[in-house]
Amino acid sequence: MDRIKKFEPLWGVWECDAVLGEGSFGRVYRAVRKEGERVYYSAVKHISVPANQQQLNEVRSSGFYNSDAEISKYFGGIVEDVQREVDFMYTLKGNANIVSYEDHLIVPKEDGIGCDIFIRMELLRSLNSIIKSNLTVEDAIKIGSDICSALEVCAKSRIVHRDIKPSNIFVNANGDYKLGDFGIAKVLNSATVGMSKKGTYFYMAPEIYKCEPANFTSDIYSLGIVLYRILNDNCLPFMPTNGTILLEHQEAALVKTMTGQPMPPPRNATPQLAAVILKACSFNMRNRFQTLGEFKKALNDAYLGKYVEQVPAVSEDTVKVDEDNTTPINAVFDANPAQAQQPGKADNWWRDSGYPIPPSAPSIVTQPLQNSTSYTVTQPLAQPMPSTVTQPLHQYPQSDTQQPKTKRTTSLGTTGLVFGILSFLCLIGMFITPAVFSFLVIFV
Repeated sequence: MDRIKKFEPLWGVWECDAVLGEGSFGRVYRAVRKEGERVYYSAVKHISVPANQQQLNEVRSSGFYNSDAEISKYFGGIVEDVQREVDFMYTLKGNANIVSYEDHLIVPKEDGIGCDIFIRMELLRSLNSIIKSNLTVEDAIKIGSDICSALEVCAKSRIVHRDIKPSNIFVNANGDYKLGDFGIAKVLNSATVGMSKKGTYFYMAPEIYKCEPANFTSDIYSLGIVLYRILNDNCLPFMPTNGTILLEHQEAALVKTMTGQPMPPPRNATPQLAAVILKACSFNMRNRFQTLGEFKKALNDAYLGKYVEQVPAVSEDTVKVDEDNTTPINAVFDANPAQAQQPGKADNWWRDSGYPIPPSAPSIVTQPLQNSTSYTVTQPLAQPMPSTVTQPLHQYPQSDTQQPKTKRTTSLGTTGLVFGILSFLCLIGMFITPAVFSFLVIFV
């Protein structure tokens, strides 16, 4: 409490009376405002840039900056980034499933390096504080639906949150769940020297973990992991549910998750709900729900027992084709996601993938349209259901009519030669005597 007391009263009227949480860059306090007999409460996040003297010393010893003026400029850039994120929070104010921003304050530090930032928000409880309290299936559906609604608001602004986890999900007194921390943690983490984020890794989508491009399905993955934990006795995928979870357990679970090993279904989910969550947590981005609306609908359908998994397929439509090797550029390849993102290199992995339709199959495309580089699809390119295909098509035994023709062993060349000589002799027979002609015929 001593850290913030020197700044009180905040905004001239607010005082802090309790610590609600603490992170690498500061604390969250409960703030109180009294007017006569009325009492008002808010949450105040205090962010210190730099976080502490140790961080300042690390930057000084990094060798990147030659003076305090340069270091001050560096931390000033971080403050500006935080300011932009606060501005974005302001634009989201009023949305039911997003933590409501109320006010902010930026105070320069006395030594001239960095600032103290205060952000006042509505007072809520963190999901972290209740996630161990035996949440039900109904709670999981409510959390998933509400956070999907929040992420849909972000999607309209083309924003990928990238940090969905229990500590960034909050609940109010009415049981409504809200999403918070829009990019501020990411800005601060990226500017930190030597910071560890091991706790966050388990909720990261694999593409974010590998520093690859992310999209809206990355947030779907992270939300799916949160729901998985709620419905799996408060355990993340591949974690033991009994006994003490050791460091080696966490490391092994993280390796399995980030290498794409199939997750076991969460223990307390119905089969349909488990199917929805596992689809959301697919290692391959293309196998997840592609929109937040789809994910939200699937969660509610699964709760009602009406969820039917849709098998993706490419309709009979015109697709562009790479003329170098006729690989459909916008077709969905699931056999090898790493290669699938590189059009033109599919032939290298089709041979060993077991995918049921080889790229050279003539049934995939017809003849080119006139004066066009497009082809018309004559059958779906998506992989058939496993129940209908038991081995790759290119391994099926060929029928008798499909067997390659063997080379004939008859001496057609010799017969043709003799026939040609006889024809020539018949032609010249009209000009020589019958005796000579007969002799030549007998000789041949």
